Amino acid sequence: MIQNVVIDFDGTVANTLKPNPKGVGVNEGYEYAIGKIFGREGLAAYEEIGKLQNRAPTELIEALLKDDKDALLFKKANRFFCQNRKVLENLVPEGKGFLLEWPEKTTGLDTVTLRTISEMVVRIKLSFLMKEIGTMQENGKTWPEPCRGFIDFFELIHEMNSKKENAFRIAILSSGHEYFIEKVFRSWGISPLPSMLTDDDLRDSSLKEIIAKPSASLFCLLEQKLKKDKGENGELNKTNTIYIGDDPEKDGKLAKNRGIPFMLFCGNSENPKDDCRYFNDWSEIITLLKNNKHQDNA
Repeated sequence: MIQNVVIDFDGTVANTLKPNPKGVGVNEGYEYAIGKIFGREGLAAYEEIGKLQNRAPTELIEALLKDDKDALLFKKANRFFCQNRKVLENLVPEGKGFLLEWPEKTTGLDTVTLRTISEMVVRIKLSFLMKEIGTMQENGKTWPEPCRGFIDFFELIHEMNSKKENAFRIAILSSGHEYFIEKVFRSWGISPLPSMLTDDDLRDSSLKEIIAKPSASLFCLLEQKLKKDKGENGELNKTNTIYIGDDPEKDGKLAKNRGIPFMLFCGNSENPKDDCRYFNDWSEIITLLKNNKHQDNA
């Protein structure tokens, strides 16, 4: 029986990839941050690597600096760090993200500087995007809009849980950011906020390795966070969990690596060529969960 619905955020819950009336969206936020930190040379390198491509911040910086001739971009990042460290310190939740530090003797990209540069990109991007949440669009809706049917889905699950008709646990598993996601949900009037594991948790200095999709370790971390934050135990496995995302590579392979069912949200895009279950409207997930409940009660 499905009890846990784990969901990606960008492009699955919220249409953040669609720019607002000022031409601002998640892609533009990253481009803004890259330009601020690395200048024209950084933007040229960003273009060369195909821009964001749904990469986590650390993955993006590794790709950006892979062919960094004469450490030009690395030196620009160091200069930006020295000039702007204090400004960047209050842009993520307290205790979240990577500690901003730059070892004195470091001359090239290592684990510490990779995380620090990634952290700077994240914080600059957030400073750029947070103020755009709730921007009114020509269609009378605010940015970013929820993906088709998501609000109805979320409200129904909350109603079912409050009536104890069935217990569904919703959790966000995203390479996005906690403050941003929380503010988007509040702009939609969504309450209570779902549990979430975001890139802010994955940039924790205590983690010995960099973890990103499609690593199955993300589900282990999510289980730990659910237990720590809400005292909720229970393994997320193939019999009780479904994972939903918009990227057949990152999200689909994450589900496969964990061994749980995956459904692809297509939104307005064409139906996928990949051999996976997909849907275009969250009302289809409502039907799936209702059928699942009836089958369990039969």
